[in-house]
Amino acid sequence: MLNNKARKYTHFLIGFVAGIVFILLIFSSLIFYIQKTGINVSINIDEIVIPTTNKLSNLYKTEINSAITAVKENIPNIAKGALKSRKTNNNANLNISGFNIILPNTFVQEFESKVLEIVESALYELIDNIQVSNYIEEFSQKQPIIITEFIKKEFEHKEISVKLPGGFNIPININFENLY
Repeated sequence: MLNNKARKYTHFLIGFVAGIVFILLIFSSLIFYIQKTGINVSINIDEIVIPTTNKLSNLYKTEINSAITAVKENIPNIAKGALKSRKTNNNANLNISGFNIILPNTFVQEFESKVLEIVESALYELIDNIQVSNYIEEFSQKQPIIITEFIKKEFEHKEISVKLPGGFNIPININFENLY
């Protein structure tokens, strides 16, 4: 027979082995269950959409303002180019009832400069009156819906899984909260 000390040691080993087997059984059944059903991950879509929308709005404002600035810088060249393309020669003739009057070059140059000044100021005023902020706000209101639909469609039919050692794959099911 075993002495009392050996018996306690044997009972400890039996309990220890049984505990490990029990933990392995629970762990393997948990992996089997998760492998069949997958893991559900909930994503708050607002945490993605709102910062993205703000970043895109700022980007649009910057891009549109830089484009408008570039156009404004080119207005004098555009106006001069348009005037030169329509002008045939440096002489300006005025024809009244069959009388041909040749206008002096200084008058022609002064007239051209006034026309350029009027055209440039009209173009500047036209560009300044464009309601850029209204366009950006209108588009920004549609952005959350567009981004949400894109993200939802992107992940709707996509199979995502985590590969574990031993060839186990655990599917990930993505759910979205706070959809617009």
